[in-house]
Amino acid sequence: MKIGHWFCEMIGIKIRSFYVGDLYFSISNESPYYSSGDDVLNKVHFKFLGLYFVSRLKKRRTKSGFRKNQKLIKVFESTCGVKVGTYQVRDKSENTYDDWSLPDAVVTVKDNSFVGTLSDCYWLLEKSVVVCDDFPSAGYSMKDDMWVGWSHRAKAGFKKGDRLFDPTYKPVETDYTEEEWTKYSAAYQKSLNSAVDELDRKWIIEDGISYVIPFKQRGPKIIQTNAEAKQAAINFSKYVS
Repeated sequence: MKIGHWFCEMIGIKIRSFYVGDLYFSISNESPYYSSGDDVLNKVHFKFLGLYFVSRLKKRRTKSGFRKNQKLIKVFESTCGVKVGTYQVRDKSENTYDDWSLPDAVVTVKDNSFVGTLSDCYWLLEKSVVVCDDFPSAGYSMKDDMWVGWSHRAKAGFKKGDRLFDPTYKPVETDYTEEEWTKYSAAYQKSLNSAVDELDRKWIIEDGISYVIPFKQRGPKIIQTNAEAKQAAINFSKYVS
């Protein structure tokens, strides 16, 4: 079911994109996490009885691509310390036919390292994330006062008092309070009981109790400095890349 842009305007839904276009509202039992040419997800508002209630954006085409909000992009570049343009990859061999370029890419100012595509990076502006010069998939969120690591698969934030994320860490009961361990143990058992099939159950068992412990609580060391929070974000980004 699709409802026109007038409905989005009536209930105050805003465009969450650097692209210019027309919003519409959609209700469907199919996963909304897809892009189809000029049709992209704007926001998942809620899920109820197996139905997704979402807004989507129909981007406007021009002869040179899709129309972009250049004023917003300038705010994005100055806020997050990045620039928007074409990301180029050149093959180190003599096979120049392996060279390729990606338009509408977000890169670092210092050395043009790839941060992401313009379609995927709007959240960086929403969270006022200043991207690291030395690691382009981590940055400091001025809005949330924490370091964030990300990839195309996931993102997570870390601050003082959290744990320094270590992908090799195997949680042990003595590293947590009794209340925390009891909560995680119950959640792990519930996940096992609700596994959709044997393969799902196998993955849960392989992860162990880590399966239900938030990334910001997975590591033997408590974060005490901003430098450690930054390292946790970098560790996480590498883990999900």
